[in-house]
Amino acid sequence: MGKIKNIISMNWLTGPIFDKELRVSSRRKRNYVTRFIYIVILILFITLIWVQTVSRYYGSATYQASRMSRAGIEITTLIIWIQFCCTQLFTLVMLSTAIGDEIYNKTLGALMTTPINSFQIVMGKLLSKLLQIFLIICISLPILAVIRVFGGVQWGFIISSFFINITTVIFIGSLTIFFSIFSRKSYVVIIFTLLSMGAIFLLFPLAVGFLTDWTNDDAILKPLFYANPYVVLGANTEGMMSSRQWLSFSTAIHCVFMLTASAVVLTFVVTQVRKVALRQITGQAIFAKKPSKKNAKDFAGQKITDIPIGKIKKSPVLWRELRNSVFRRHKKLSIIFGSLLLLIIAIVYLVCASENGFRDNDTHKVFSCIYFALALLFTIVLPATCITTEKEARSWPILLATTLSSHQILWGKIIGVVKRISITWVLLFAHVGVFVFLNNIHWLALFMLGIISFGITALFTGSGLYFSSRFKKSTTAVIMNFVLGIILFAAIPFILYISLELSNSSDDLADTYCNSIPFVQVVMAIAHTTKYNSSTLIDRYWPSGELHAFDGLAVMVFFMFVNCILGMIMALIAKRNFRKRIF
Repeated sequence: MGKIKNIISMNWLTGPIFDKELRVSSRRKRNYVTRFIYIVILILFITLIWVQTVSRYYGSATYQASRMSRAGIEITTLIIWIQFCCTQLFTLVMLSTAIGDEIYNKTLGALMTTPINSFQIVMGKLLSKLLQIFLIICISLPILAVIRVFGGVQWGFIISSFFINITTVIFIGSLTIFFSIFSRKSYVVIIFTLLSMGAIFLLFPLAVGFLTDWTNDDAILKPLFYANPYVVLGANTEGMMSSRQWLSFSTAIHCVFMLTASAVVLTFVVTQVRKVALRQITGQAIFAKKPSKKNAKDFAGQKITDIPIGKIKKSPVLWRELRNSVFRRHKKLSIIFGSLLLLIIAIVYLVCASENGFRDNDTHKVFSCIYFALALLFTIVLPATCITTEKEARSWPILLATTLSSHQILWGKIIGVVKRISITWVLLFAHVGVFVFLNNIHWLALFMLGIISFGITALFTGSGLYFSSRFKKSTTAVIMNFVLGIILFAAIPFILYISLELSNSSDDLADTYCNSIPFVQVVMAIAHTTKYNSSTLIDRYWPSGELHAFDGLAVMVFFMFVNCILGMIMALIAKRNFRKRIF
């Protein structure tokens, strides 16, 4: 009887870890705040679509019913896609320190001395966090059920989208736990997981797609279709919008494939967790840097000459920040990932060049947006961790106890962060620079992109320093820096459009604000400067209207100054918090 009860209670799968994590999560206010904010966002989107689709149109009852059906389709599609993207972000953040914290706090080895095995540790961590994601997904189900009354939406589409979302979250959670074994820093785990997702779901299919177009053999595209959740959900959405039958067979194959891939990753994770726990039990350092050959000789008892201690002539904070590297302890993993990404990018470039794709304006826009998104990721994450990592390592109070002033610490952190961020912009400027040299893009594009990158770097460096000085954990600071970007470049334009629509006012203010969105500026910089019919610097339509290239440049310069001022203000507030929020 006891065995049957144990099987029913799932203790054989998760152990007490699951129960402990649930108790901790139920006492955290941020989980309830997250759900509340998520509901508010859904209501705002529903309101905007309802106003644009139904409230602005008048006519017969039959016409109003057709508009309500159209509104139901658009609202359902929007909710499912917002949910699909948000739950992946939540999964990344929640699981980024799942195993790393246990290793850093030296509790993983202690857990392995109990009857709990490595399988139960991994599954307990994974399922406890996924349950929080599952609750967020279930929040939208009553809304979708009510909206379905308007017509036009099949239950099959909602159910299939639900399973696609769940299996994708499980796979991304497994991938995140895998990387959390090798680093205790949440931002390193988040970056590696996002890069892996980009390579698996974007770059690799893109490279294969170009190759199939080149060889006229699309036999390999079908397996990639089943393996890519974005493609499957997009096909489901297209089928629903065109009133075709939802793709049940493709959805089932995709879910089985994703669960199988998750099982493979989790199997490797369980094996690694056991190895790491055994190393910790025997007293071996997990995250410590391996000793050099000189130190190894010293340990062997061989005599070496004393090395004089050199003096640091510049600021010690600046000296340390300049020596600090993003992936200093993960060089092998970084080299492997970098080599694979460069190989895939090289294949895409070669095939695209063979098809004369670089003569198309849209091709440069796509590449520029991808490289800009990659650089923006590092620009948001790295500044938000420069102080919280000191707090987590308990070295921040020691730094403040020195004779260094807050001004010296601030500038040392800023210069160090900007130095690490600047490397991530190389791909964007290298792409544009090559085609400027080949005379496909006007040289003004480099100047425009430089203005955009400078303003964005100043903004998120200042905000990252503020949040890093305000909070104790790197995860919280990174989340808040992401939230700031979402508020500035997504939520505010959205609220402006809603307010203007409800008041029947002109959208000029919202259109002008949309000019500040960095992705809009990048696209317009490429649109202005890419050669079109042997001419460059032609007029292009911005959200606020048609502008000449130099007028667009003026817009970029204006918003660069605005971003710099905001970043400077938040950096000064961060300096005031240095000695107020020490712990």
